[in-house]
Amino acid sequence: PAEHQLAYYGNQRRIKGKRGKALQRRRSELTERTFAHICETGGARRTWLQGLENVNKRYLIHVAARNLGLVMRQAIGVGTPRSLQKEGIRPFCADLTLRVVINSLTRKWIPEFPLAFRFGNVFASRTRFQISAVAW
Repeated sequence: PAEHQLAYYGNQRRIKGKRGKALQRRRSELTERTFAHICETGGARRTWLQGLENVNKRYLIHVAARNLGLVMRQAIGVGTPRSLQKEGIRPFCADLTLRVVINSLTRKWIPEFPLAFRFGNVFASRTRFQISAVAW
């Protein structure tokens, strides 16, 4: 159809421009590097699990661990538990900081759950199903 052709040529024109190339470089820098770290360095390219659902769960946990490392690095300057031990940060301070980070993240996500109410660190829906936000 004509509208698809118009969109195609418009995208081609935008990609070839100076701004389009700069955006593509930035996109490649941010996303490609992240996927490279997760898949190659992190070892997520190969797995011994069977079934798409199990592989997806494994990949999701792998990505969540990487993101948690980035959050820890921003919050306390250390990205791995071993680094925490090496730095000599007291466990109480690390525990407190981690709780603050997790609480701030859960507060950010709560508006996405319309049936959930917040009670401290516990989510409770109208069906009496409770999930602890932090397993302490």
